[in-house]
Amino acid sequence: MSAERIGIDTESTLVRTPIDHDLDVLSLIQISTENKIYLIDPYNSKHPEIKLIFKNYFGNPKKLVIGHTIHEDIGGIAHFFELPNPICKVIDVKIEYEKFANSKKQVSLKAISKQILGK
Repeated sequence: MSAERIGIDTESTLVRTPIDHDLDVLSLIQISTENKIYLIDPYNSKHPEIKLIFKNYFGNPKKLVIGHTIHEDIGGIAHFFELPNPICKVIDVKIEYEKFANSKKQVSLKAISKQILGK
């Protein structure tokens, strides 16, 4: 992936194990660049190329990842693909909005977007 910055969001599914523990299981990775959108099913895309793309992107301090509560998303992807700790630049929209609004109130990405973009 040659984009200098990407947006990431992941979805997880809550799975109950046989011994009654709940686990969050990564079920979808959504990536957007300025020109493309990618939807990745991690269980059907566990090819070495996908892991290498994430490893190279997350391992590059010049790359930028943007998302809402992005640290959870990056952590889930890194754990799933068994990657080292990411060193890419990160902008967490939630944290930046909290600074902007001077508030720790939980706000969804939809509400943040509506307030900032007026849509």
